[in-house]
Amino acid sequence: MNAFDIFLTIDISCCFLIIFSMYYSSKRVRHLDWIKGYFAHRGLYNREKAIPENSMVAFQNAIDHHYGIELDIQLSSDECMYVFHDDDTQRMTSFSGILEALDSKTLDGLKLKSTEESIPHFSEVLKLVSGRVPLLIELKTTKRRALAVKNVLDLIKDYQGNFAFCSFDPLILLELKKQAPQYLRGLNMEYCIDNEKYSLFTRVILHNAFLNFLIKPDYLSVDYNFKSTTYYFTRSLFKGFGMMWALPSQEKENKIRSQCETVIFEDYLP
Repeated sequence: MNAFDIFLTIDISCCFLIIFSMYYSSKRVRHLDWIKGYFAHRGLYNREKAIPENSMVAFQNAIDHHYGIELDIQLSSDECMYVFHDDDTQRMTSFSGILEALDSKTLDGLKLKSTEESIPHFSEVLKLVSGRVPLLIELKTTKRRALAVKNVLDLIKDYQGNFAFCSFDPLILLELKKQAPQYLRGLNMEYCIDNEKYSLFTRVILHNAFLNFLIKPDYLSVDYNFKSTTYYFTRSLFKGFGMMWALPSQEKENKIRSQCETVIFEDYLP
């Protein structure tokens, strides 16, 4: 096989992968009104009013304004499920430490952004929301994928309310599909080709959602700045359900509103 044949084979293989990545079923989610519309990114937080992101007061604020809530969850070292976005706790608490390496005693003693707000337990948030608004629950990437999914499912099994899962990690969604295929699951996407945190191979997989044919997401949720070929081709060819995040203004929303069913917003009220 000469060089031309090799490159042709690679090109054809990539085309097939792209086509497979574009196809996913939105049958389970497209007819659901509750998942369409607006979700407050990390709760309806407000820096000027000292309402920290992913805090109980931010979630109550979203409930008061009748917005859905997008939030992030991850495991502590002693397997408690916390609502927190960053890997490192320093930006939000001034205490430097990797959340997954910290135990619940340490985490429960931290305060968010010089307020009296603590890092919420996921169970506390479920009790607060209690089905009053829908939830988009992002599972942060972890090597303890099976355990994280199991713990989340244990906490939410008796929850009475609308919710869907999402993650940037396709292997977490694959684990969710394995343990609880009945729940809605979506793939989060962003531009990541330049992200040296991952190997080039991993970046290509994530950037193009090449594992969609395995995880079969119900929807894609993309950074509004990311001009994803997979996202736009999926919507035009297969009528895929789409979300965009995190819209910072009404002006930005107006420009993309026709490109998605769901807007995840912050720093303004739609």
